[in-house]
Amino acid sequence: MNDDMDLQGYFWIIAAMFFYKAIADAINQLILTLIVLSELLDLVGFFRTAAALQEFGGGSYSEEPERYSSISFPPKVSSLGLTYMGWNEMPIVFPFASLLRRLDLLYAFLDTLDHCLLIQKCPNLEVLETRTVIGDRGLEVLGRCCKRLRRLRIERGADEQGMDNEGGLVSHTGLIALAQGCPELEYLAVYISDITNASLEFIGKKSH
Repeated sequence: MNDDMDLQGYFWIIAAMFFYKAIADAINQLILTLIVLSELLDLVGFFRTAAALQEFGGGSYSEEPERYSSISFPPKVSSLGLTYMGWNEMPIVFPFASLLRRLDLLYAFLDTLDHCLLIQKCPNLEVLETRTVIGDRGLEVLGRCCKRLRRLRIERGADEQGMDNEGGLVSHTGLIALAQGCPELEYLAVYISDITNASLEFIGKKSH
């Protein structure tokens, strides 16, 4: 029985490989969005073929972190949303971070310092979606490094209660720094722990 199950699993892996290869061949000249929940290592061949891919979301990680160093995203990817990405996997984004215009971190496992490290490598970022764990420090990095930012959405995650003492909450301090540094900001949706009317007025004047 175990041999049969192993054989079935083997054929499933082979079928999945051919499936992604077929998709890549079919869309090689197209610009599109791909959202998958597959193990990221299973997509290495797909990424090599899908040269026109611009948006990618999803992925999962079940192997040792060092194995993900072999992953290279298509050269035109400018929108990224890696689910369950943690600190160990974050370096796979660094080689093309400067090309990113949109970044979705709502389902990433990153803390405040991780956000700061990644954001400062994304100077061309225009759209960011994340959680309150970005903190005021993350917003200050956004204001300093991402001058083209137009849209920002910050939601509260279920795992972020009790983070007040860890710098993982957003207040008027971070939003003011953001407004001062991002002159093209036109959309802001934020779960915030502390705000004053004066701060709201200041942010409104600075934003489009």
